[in-house]
Amino acid sequence: MNSLLRQLFPALPELPELRIAPREVLPGLAAYFFTDGIPEAHYVRDISRTGIYVYTTERWKPGTLVRMTLIDRCRLSVERSINLYATVVRWGSDGDGLEFNIHNDNIRRKRQTDGTADGADRMQIDRFIRRLRRT
Repeated sequence: MNSLLRQLFPALPELPELRIAPREVLPGLAAYFFTDGIPEAHYVRDISRTGIYVYTTERWKPGTLVRMTLIDRCRLSVERSINLYATVVRWGSDGDGLEFNIHNDNIRRKRQTDGTADGADRMQIDRFIRRLRRT
């Protein structure tokens, strides 16, 4: 957004970065969505500990909850995949920006005891990203 505003209004002062966490590119990372039909790979433009931007033709309404699995297609293994939920926060011309829905640890522990836990917590997402960085 800063670059677009800068093109339209070059005299504007520099705007601060609003993202909480830095984005990074992790080659080979793909997202599989569980909506209608057979899940197919959608490549990830960038990821952070709080969200993800995915190349896709889907344009879900902001606020839509999406279940997905992220997989390292370069080195397929259970340790290099993660299941999570994310909420659509914006559209782009080539995909969607989603914010991860993070489970509160206390709620997650309670849900695990009754077998209803699904998705990921902050620690699991951080570990997943660290594993992919090592490649």
